[in-house]
Amino acid sequence: MATRAWRDVCIDRAKLGYWRTSIGEEVDFVMEAGGKLLPIEVKPTARPRVGDAAHLRTFRAEYGKKPHSGLLLHTGNAIEWLAPDVLAAPWWRVLSMAIKKSDLYSSLGVVRRVAL
Repeated sequence: MATRAWRDVCIDRAKLGYWRTSIGEEVDFVMEAGGKLLPIEVKPTARPRVGDAAHLRTFRAEYGKKPHSGLLLHTGNAIEWLAPDVLAAPWWRVLSMAIKKSDLYSSLGVVRRVAL
C-alpha cells in the first residue's frame, strides 16, 4: 500500500491512523511525522472532483496548520489541485515511487502551493 511504502522510507517512522467524527465524516488515512499531519483519501474514480475532497477539507479546518495539504488518491492519470489545499494524484503513481518525507509533493512532479 502506498502509505506504508512512504512510511517505511522515512527516516523518522510515521504514525498511520485514520480520522472519523461523531457524525460519520472520515479520512481514510492520516500520517503523522515530525509534528505534521498528512490526511489521505482514496477514491475509486478516475476523475476526482472537489466534492470527493470534502472530508479532507473538514479535517484541515479542524486541525489548522498542523496538516500538510490533503492528498486524494484516485485511479486516473492526472495530477491536479482540486482546491488550494487538496492535491489529487493517481494511487499507482504514488505507489511506484520511493517517496521521502520531505518531498512528497515534489516527487509527484507538482509544485506545492504556498499561502501568502
